[in-house]
Amino acid sequence: MTRRQMHRRLRARLRDDERGFTLLETIIAVTVIFGSILTLAYASLASFRYQGIARQRQTANGVAAQVMEQVRGLAYDTVTAGLLETDLTGDPNIVSCSGVYRFLSCSAGSDTGSGEAIVSSPGLTTTTPLVPHRSTSSTWIEANGVTYDWATYVTRDDAATEAPYRVTVVITWTSGVTAGVSSSVRLQSLFWSPEGCLSTTTHPFAAPCQPFFLANATVPNGSLDVEGTLGGTTFSKLKIALMGTSTTVQQEQISSAEGSVHTVEATVTDATTRSAGGITATTDADGDPNTLAAAYSRKRCGTELTCSGGTLTSPTSPPDNYIQITVPTTTTGESDSAVTANAASPCPPAAISATAQTDSQPCSGAVVQQASMMSGVAHLHDLVVDVGDAEIVRAAAQVTNSAKAFVERVNNPAPAGSGCTPAASTDGCVSASASRTYGNIRLGGLPEEIEWRAGDPFDSGSCLGFFVSLVSYADSATAAAGDGAPASVANLPSGNLHYYDQATGSCTSVALSSAAITGLNTSYTTTQNVDGVNVTVTIGTVVDGMVAASSTVSATGSPQTDASAQVISPRVTITYTITTPGQTILDVTESITLGTLTADATYAPAPSAA
Repeated sequence: MTRRQMHRRLRARLRDDERGFTLLETIIAVTVIFGSILTLAYASLASFRYQGIARQRQTANGVAAQVMEQVRGLAYDTVTAGLLETDLTGDPNIVSCSGVYRFLSCSAGSDTGSGEAIVSSPGLTTTTPLVPHRSTSSTWIEANGVTYDWATYVTRDDAATEAPYRVTVVITWTSGVTAGVSSSVRLQSLFWSPEGCLSTTTHPFAAPCQPFFLANATVPNGSLDVEGTLGGTTFSKLKIALMGTSTTVQQEQISSAEGSVHTVEATVTDATTRSAGGITATTDADGDPNTLAAAYSRKRCGTELTCSGGTLTSPTSPPDNYIQITVPTTTTGESDSAVTANAASPCPPAAISATAQTDSQPCSGAVVQQASMMSGVAHLHDLVVDVGDAEIVRAAAQVTNSAKAFVERVNNPAPAGSGCTPAASTDGCVSASASRTYGNIRLGGLPEEIEWRAGDPFDSGSCLGFFVSLVSYADSATAAAGDGAPASVANLPSGNLHYYDQATGSCTSVALSSAAITGLNTSYTTTQNVDGVNVTVTIGTVVDGMVAASSTVSATGSPQTDASAQVISPRVTITYTITTPGQTILDVTESITLGTLTADATYAPAPSAA
C-alpha cells in the first residue's frame, strides 16, 4: 500500500465532529480559567477583609457606647468641670487658638463640634473617663485580639448663650486594612440640666430643692451557739438565732420605707445541716413611679406569713445519745412600711404604738416575739453510764414586744409620742428607735444524775441550776436628725449575769455592763459516782470570750445632721465537758452573742440652687 493510500484512509477516519483541541486552543482556555479563579479569589479575600473591619467597627461602636455610659453616670457638675487643664497638650484633636483650646480646629468645620471650646478645670482628681481623658496601657480595651484606645472631650460653643455641654468619645484602633479605610469611630452626646438643686452626694442632676433624710433601726439576730462533740455521734454544732428586726426610711426626691422581721431559728449540724423556723418577712414601700414597689406593704405572722417552727435532733435518727431542740410555732411578728402613713396604710404595728401614724409621712415599723421557751437538751443514756438528760442551753419565752425597730419622718405638728419636736416652717426631722427584751438565757445545765453540791440540786434562785444566766435583759437606742431632733440615747442593758460560784456554793450576780464580766475567770468541777462509775463534770468560762456590755452615742451639726446610738451586748462563753475514765461523753463550747443594737439618722438641708 502506497503512502498516499494510507494517508487517505487515515483522513477518512477523522470526521469533523471527532477532531480535538489544538495546543493553542488549550493554552487560551487554561489562561481564561486561571484568570477567573484569580478574580474570584481576590473578590473573596476583599470581602473577608471588609467583613473583618465591619466587625471591628461594630465592636468599636460598643466600646464608644460603654465609655459614654460611664460619662452619663457621673454627676452633672463633674461633667461640666470637663478635662484637667494640664491634660490638654499633646493631643492632636485639641488645638490652641489664640490661647483658647478648641476641638479639632479653630473654627467650625464639617465635623460636628469642631471649633467648640474645650471645657477644662485645674486640680481635678482622677475620674474615668474624663481625667485623664485618654486611655493608657492600663485602661485601653481589648476585644477579639484588637486593642481599642478611647479619648473623651468635653466641649461647649462659647459663642452661644446657655449652650449645652457636648461630650465626644473617639475610639481608634489598628485594623491592618488597606489604607483609606477608617479605623476610628466617634460618638457624641449633649448634656444639659435645668436650673435647680445640684448635689454630688444625693442626685447627679438638678431637681427640686428638697432636704435629704435617712434613718435606720436594727435589732440584730442574737445567737446561742453550742459547738463540739457528743460521744458516739456525728454531732458538731447547734445554733439558735434569736429574733431580729430592721427598718429604714429615706426621703428626698422620692420616699421609701423598708422593714423586716426574722423569727427564731434553730440549726443543727452533723453529717448534714438542718434548720427549723427562721421565717423572714420583708416589707418594701416606694414612692418612685419607675419601680414596681407599692406605696404600702404589710407582713404579719398568721396572716400574710406562715411563721412555723419544728423539732430537730442530731443525729437525725438518734441512738440513746443525741441532742434535741424544738423551735416554738407560737412566734409572732409584723412589719409595716408606708410612704404615706394614714388610716388606709397603718404604720407602725400596734405592738409598737397603739396609735398609728396619720400624718401621711414615711414610716416603717417591725416587731417580733418568741412566745414560748426553747431549749437544747443533750440526752446522755448510752456509752459507759446513763447520766440522764442535760439541758445545755435554754432561751425562755420573750416578753411582749421583745424586739422592736421603728423609723418615722416627722414634720410640725409632730404626732403624739414622736421622738422629734420640729418647729413650724422647718424641714422637720427623722427619728429611729430600736429596743429588745429577752427572756432569761441560760447555759450549762447539769445532767439529771449529777448534783451541784452533795444533797443540793441547786435548782432555786436566779441561776436555776445553770452555770451562767442572762436574767431580765433589756436595752434600747434612739437617734434622730433634723430640726427638733433630741440627743441620741443608748440605754445599757438592764439585768444581770448570774453564775455559780463554787467557792461559796451559791449563785453570784453582776450587772451586765460591769467591768467584772470582761475577762471573768470562774469554773466548776465535780466528780460523782453514778451506777458505780465516776463521772466528772467540768464547766468554766472562756476568759477572752467574756465581755461586758457597752454603748456609744454621737451627734453632729445644729440642727443635727448625723446621729447614732449603739448598744453592744455582753458576750458570754463557757466550756462544758462530761467524762468518765477513758471516755468523753460531752465536750462542747457554748456562747451567747446578742450583737449590737443600732439606731442612726442623717439629715442634709436642701442644696443651694444652681
